[in-house]
Amino acid sequence: MGLALCLRRVDAADLQRLLERPAEVEDFLLGVTFPAAEPLPATPPISSKSTEYVQALLADFSIPGEPPLEIKPSNSFTVSVERQRAWDLGEEIDVDKDWHVIHFLLTGSAQACDRPEGSLLADDRPIGVGDVGVGRPWALLPDEIARFAQAISDFRYADMTDRFDIGEMLRQDVYSAGAVENESWCLDSLWKRIGTLRDFVTTASRNGQGVILFMV
Repeated sequence: MGLALCLRRVDAADLQRLLERPAEVEDFLLGVTFPAAEPLPATPPISSKSTEYVQALLADFSIPGEPPLEIKPSNSFTVSVERQRAWDLGEEIDVDKDWHVIHFLLTGSAQACDRPEGSLLADDRPIGVGDVGVGRPWALLPDEIARFAQAISDFRYADMTDRFDIGEMLRQDVYSAGAVENESWCLDSLWKRIGTLRDFVTTASRNGQGVILFMV
């Protein structure tokens, strides 16, 4: 568990509409939350390959003499059709719990700043009428995304390794920094995450889109 940061690309006209009609923001981000007139598609079954893999992991935690742990289907958590479609089309991503570490690596500080590379924490334009997930979402306009895309495109692996300092991150109370155990693995994972973020905002910039950010 923990706070994960999600980013949703949004066309400029739709973003302007949502800024003017804040009550529509939650449904835009999370999808329809009330029963639909038509039955929603059933949740796709877990693939046999995934099932076998997870079942093998569960076997390691089984207690000798006790029945083996099994995967059991659950309907306790569902994702709306609209949000699943956004994920499938690449219109939404998350940077999981690494958002603050990534911000620190991009800016050299845990604090918010007004430089383009600090856009992940640029929450001075709240959008919506209340919490979505954890706290209110915030919006970055197309011109802000264009500057962020340029800043992150200039960021190199060497820049990341130069700034990667667990002691300093802990001193500045960077969220989730204390979970780092293997520096080499963490650097590779963070670089992939930054690459995904770079591709996402570069596409948004090319399309003239803005981005809405929210915590879950």
